[in-house]
Amino acid sequence: MKRLWKPAGRYGGDKLGVALLLLTLAFMLTSRFSGIGWLGLLGYIPLIYFVFRFLSRNFSRRYMELNGFMKIYGPVERFVLHIPQWFRDEPARREEKRRNSHFKCPSCRQKLRVPKGRGKIEITCPACKTVFFKTT
Repeated sequence: MKRLWKPAGRYGGDKLGVALLLLTLAFMLTSRFSGIGWLGLLGYIPLIYFVFRFLSRNFSRRYMELNGFMKIYGPVERFVLHIPQWFRDEPARREEKRRNSHFKCPSCRQKLRVPKGRGKIEITCPACKTVFFKTT
C-alpha cells in the first residue's frame, strides 16, 4: 500500500488519514452551518486519531488498520473511479453507433456489427455461417 507522505521514522499519511481529515472537515462544516456546537467538538476525535497515526512508529499496526479500512473503502473507490471512465468512453460509443448498424443473427442470435449506409447487403454470421440480407 502506498503511503501519500511520510516523515522520517514515522508512519506518515495514507488513504485512511485522508478519510479521517475529510471526516473532521465534514464535522466542522456541519457544526458551523447547522449551529450544533457539540458536532464541532466531535470533529476533533478523527483529527486526534489522524495525528496519532501520522506520528506513530508502529508500522505493522498502522498497516493492519489501513488494510481493514481498504476492505471497506476499496470497492467504493473502484465503483466511483469507474463512473468517470464510463463518461470518457461515452463519446466513442456514440461515434461507433453512428457509423455502424447492429443486427442479431437469425439462427444463433449473435450480435453483428456492419457499416451503415451500404444499402441492402449480404451478412454472413462468423459463428454459424448463416447468410442473411439486411438494409443498413
